[in-house]
Amino acid sequence: MKAAVELDRRRVSLLALVAAILPGAALARVANAPDDGFAALSPLADLYGATVPQTWPGEAAARLDPTMDALFFAGLAYQGRQTRHFAIRGRPPGQGPHPAIVLVHGGGGTAYAEWVRRWVAAGFVAISIALEGQTDTPARVGGARWSGHDFSGPARRGIYGDFEQPIAEQWMYHAVGAAILAANLLRADPLVDPARVGLCGISWGGVIAATTIGLAPDFAFAVPIYGGGFLDRQDNQYSVLRQRPLYSTLWEPGLRLARYRNPSLWISWPGDQHFSLDSQARSYAAVSGAHAVSLRPGMTHNHPAGWSAPEAYAFARSVVDRGGPWAVMTDAVVRNGRAEASFFSAQPPSAGELLWTPERGHTGTRNWTPVAAQVTLEREGHYRLAARLPDEAQGWFINARAGDLIASSDYQFSSSE
Repeated sequence: MKAAVELDRRRVSLLALVAAILPGAALARVANAPDDGFAALSPLADLYGATVPQTWPGEAAARLDPTMDALFFAGLAYQGRQTRHFAIRGRPPGQGPHPAIVLVHGGGGTAYAEWVRRWVAAGFVAISIALEGQTDTPARVGGARWSGHDFSGPARRGIYGDFEQPIAEQWMYHAVGAAILAANLLRADPLVDPARVGLCGISWGGVIAATTIGLAPDFAFAVPIYGGGFLDRQDNQYSVLRQRPLYSTLWEPGLRLARYRNPSLWISWPGDQHFSLDSQARSYAAVSGAHAVSLRPGMTHNHPAGWSAPEAYAFARSVVDRGGPWAVMTDAVVRNGRAEASFFSAQPPSAGELLWTPERGHTGTRNWTPVAAQVTLEREGHYRLAARLPDEAQGWFINARAGDLIASSDYQFSSSE
């Protein structure tokens, strides 16, 4: 079973879909748009490296280190008025230039000082941004989790629930715009090497990251955690997207992931019920650059679990220091009843395991069985891991463990998933 990109481009006219919700000037540009809807989103693509947003001082509720500060930066206009995004930024000591990273939260999240602190410790200038008009101050009244501010743009409405609004007023449009503007802010920082600015997102932030790198492919590296593309292929809450064709013809990250030629790391775990391993696999199979995978058993799904994964920091340091991932799969096959995966790894794996499932359906609801895998050194830096694969296996992957780090093979699944 081999992971494959099955880009289901439903042959529905993009023009017919967006005619009722796109402003007239933008509609004229979409008339001859390709199926990937790039023309409708080209204003976002044009943002990268073009506009350095204005900033204002902010106050954070979280304790900040001396190397960190809170701020607001200008976002995209919303309903005719200017917006701002709250953010927490940190800089490592030294004159630089340092690599840098934009951090994008998931549902219910905000700008996180702890996330910034961890990336600063890894030697990166980091900025964690709030994407729903919130700060990091807990709300004291109402049902909101975080306090808002007077310059907010749109908040997320469920699962692309604002798809009937003009595209430039939809939350995903503003979220992607904020990620690109934050990158521009970092690139203009004299302490930052503008050629080494990456992007990391957790959960919905992973969806945003996957969407953003297809529109602004100059990010030096990307780390989507949990979330990605092909959400409408999942048998969970995202199945609602099958009735929202604007997703598959405009917002689907997989439509444009092939434009991304730089390294990416895709982190998740087999028990994740929000984002399936097959949708994630279709996403990383779509990128043109080198991709690495880390599937951590028992990881759980939340912001602290996401930013605690050591692979993100090891991957980013390897890319900015040596030009590529510290470990990457080179092949995965089934041969003579054995599952085999080959890796190039700068760190020798000390152990390995095959994880397989006999069940079908959403990968997060299946039972997964671990089996020890044999590790063989094929030549310097190249390792093969293998274990017997039961005939009833419906999906599998192999993990190579090097200390605290896990390098995974691509998830192997049938094309019917």
